[in-house]
Amino acid sequence: MRGRFLRRIGSKGLIYTGGSGSRIRKAWADGDSVLGMMDVPVMPTQKSMSVRLLDAQARLPCGLLQLAAAADVPVTLLSCGIDIETGRRRLWIESLPRGLDIPGILARYARHLEARLHDAPEAWHMWHEAGSIFVDGSRQGPDGADCTPSQSSIA
Repeated sequence: MRGRFLRRIGSKGLIYTGGSGSRIRKAWADGDSVLGMMDVPVMPTQKSMSVRLLDAQARLPCGLLQLAAAADVPVTLLSCGIDIETGRRRLWIESLPRGLDIPGILARYARHLEARLHDAPEAWHMWHEAGSIFVDGSRQGPDGADCTPSQSSIA
């Protein structure tokens, strides 16, 4: 259903994670935007990094951010919600400065997400996955894959 909606609003379709680096780089080379869902549990094959979120450690995927940093493309954070008093939709847009490293981008994202969670915790659709997102920050991703700025590790 989400795929149909994305196509209806002009998206060129979904790019699934896992070996998708060349398709993402091609989209950027063609002048297209790439949207990534960052507030999701890390899959075993995904690169991840630990960040502070809601006074706890959370592991978030960072492979797309690694590609963006290497390609020096702009990164913009987006969130949407509903103003409970008016019923109107709200959109938060935060353009990040170029040149941020991956930990810097993830830290900004964590602050962005945390602000939304404080504003309207009931609006986050991932509470059912919180146990997979909030983890012991001392361990790496499930397969040990961690984001580093190393160019050779970009898929």
